[in-house]
Amino acid sequence: MPMSALTAISINYTGQFCWYIPAEIRDRIIDTLHADRPALRACSLTCHGWLPRARYHLFRSVTFDPVHNSSVFKALIESSPIVANYVRDVEICGNGGMTTWWAGSTPSARMVRWPTLNHTPHPHRKSDAPDVVEWLDRTLPLAGTRLNRVISLRLSALAVSSIITQALVLRFKRVRVLSVDGCKALAFADFIELLQAFPQLEELHLLAAQWLPRITTVPHAEKDIFPRLKKLEVSRKMDIAPLITWMLGESVHAEITFLSCVISGGKSASAIRDLLCALGSTLEHLEIGFQETRDPTEIIQATQFDLTSCTGLRTLRMCCSDLQPCCSMYHPSLSWVVILLSKMESPQLQKIVLFILSKDLCALNLEGLDVVLSHARFGSVKSLTFDIEVGVEPHGFDIEVRLRNRMSALHTKGVLDFYFHPH
Repeated sequence: MPMSALTAISINYTGQFCWYIPAEIRDRIIDTLHADRPALRACSLTCHGWLPRARYHLFRSVTFDPVHNSSVFKALIESSPIVANYVRDVEICGNGGMTTWWAGSTPSARMVRWPTLNHTPHPHRKSDAPDVVEWLDRTLPLAGTRLNRVISLRLSALAVSSIITQALVLRFKRVRVLSVDGCKALAFADFIELLQAFPQLEELHLLAAQWLPRITTVPHAEKDIFPRLKKLEVSRKMDIAPLITWMLGESVHAEITFLSCVISGGKSASAIRDLLCALGSTLEHLEIGFQETRDPTEIIQATQFDLTSCTGLRTLRMCCSDLQPCCSMYHPSLSWVVILLSKMESPQLQKIVLFILSKDLCALNLEGLDVVLSHARFGSVKSLTFDIEVGVEPHGFDIEVRLRNRMSALHTKGVLDFYFHPH
């Protein structure tokens, strides 16, 4: 129901009228406004019956950053403690106007040289971690008070350190989903300490992370406090090899059923190969692709990378195109797609999704793909979906007709699906 209808109800009738609206209908009306914050605020002022559901959408996800006056939220929690019960997802941004020790203009940055600058790392003498902790103290309630229902925590552009980790754990003890985006640390051990701080962690999303290449001892922790991950997402913007080495050494991987990863070279291919072998039939959902590599086929041959150990897969998504903008007309070979599929055997595999740009379809061996997926070992596959980003031309209908003609066996079986969206 649009907001105008809700407003009409509150204008044409007394405030008591809303009590005659069944709760399930009332909540569904408010749910349709989940992205309209002004409307949600209006609903929260309509009557007490509408307030809980409006607060659910208003405060479920909260973002803190140094630029905005986040201390207002702390005052709100202190004046209305019940609001904290609605907060489930928290994002902490550390870049909004805050001095960071890796910024080139700060004095501490002159004590550190990143490996990409071809300099030898020097001892780091000053950290801005105390400033971040002070900001957190001003922004968020103290330990053991109110934000104890937060299950998802996202850290963006934050300096990860032991001090920061301790400050976060005091405030968020029950985190099950952790996302790290654009964060940096002096050592890999700082990130490991962050992961160990949340023993209930089930999902880990590492979108971008960076540390200095020092030989650092990973902090020791008792076996029973290691997280038991069930879902892992790792982008190309971090060195995945040391993470996987640590995970395999501490058996953090043992319960992972969902893996999303990107191969950007031989080192990452070898690391992901070892992880897949260790997971074996436990892995049920896999998303994989190559980025920033000229010839993925050479990489899988050099590292003996394959999917033969993934015998328990139910869904498979393969990213066949590099999403980074590029002016080159060169189309890398996509033979790796057919090679990997031809060697795998997953009796429970039901869905395969191939994400690809329309301009890269010419590099995909469709006839070979048709032959491989028509084999009896793929008999349980119910859907092969082409997720295609299209430009101005050709039109999606023309692409679909061409692909169905070239993959006649799968077309006859009725398993081909197509999803087109603009590039």
